[in-house]
Amino acid sequence: MKSPSILFINGSLHGIDGNTLPLVNKLSEFFPGQYEIKHLSLCENKPHEEICKLIDECEGIIFGTGTYWQSWSSHLQKFFEEMVDYEGHKMWMGKPVCVIVTMHSVGGMEVAGRIQSNLSMFGLVIPPMCNLVHSYVNFLARKSSDDGDIWDERYLNVIAHNLITAIEKRSDYMSWQVETEDSHVIWCKK
Repeated sequence: MKSPSILFINGSLHGIDGNTLPLVNKLSEFFPGQYEIKHLSLCENKPHEEICKLIDECEGIIFGTGTYWQSWSSHLQKFFEEMVDYEGHKMWMGKPVCVIVTMHSVGGMEVAGRIQSNLSMFGLVIPPMCNLVHSYVNFLARKSSDDGDIWDERYLNVIAHNLITAIEKRSDYMSWQVETEDSHVIWCKK
């Protein structure tokens, strides 16, 4: 019997040499041992049939990209354009997906939201709390302080749990810590 697999579709311009892969590698540490993580780096220009086969055979998908001029990479753009004929195809329908976006300082949340919109149109299911935008700015802030409501790699365990929960069709989703008091702190002084 084959192990269930999760396909990581790496849309980073730099493929295995970018910031996205190390973050997804940390995410994959939280998946149970029976799950095989398969990697597809879009910068390698694999044959279309091979890409479709990988998507068809997996149980869940992780999409990752950096942020480039407030958008995703040209590799991911090409992927979306080439997959337009497969909107609603059985290889996508109902499969859980999470989105990981890296950025230096701005634009990542918009990129993540737009990716999720496309993935929903393909037919994928987005479980709760299954995306992360991780910035260089957050990385530096966390290095200097544990204070504050900073969204970062501490929540990868929640993303992994919720993706697996959706794959296994369970309903015990988790929430990451939400700072209710800090959400009203005035940090920009007059």
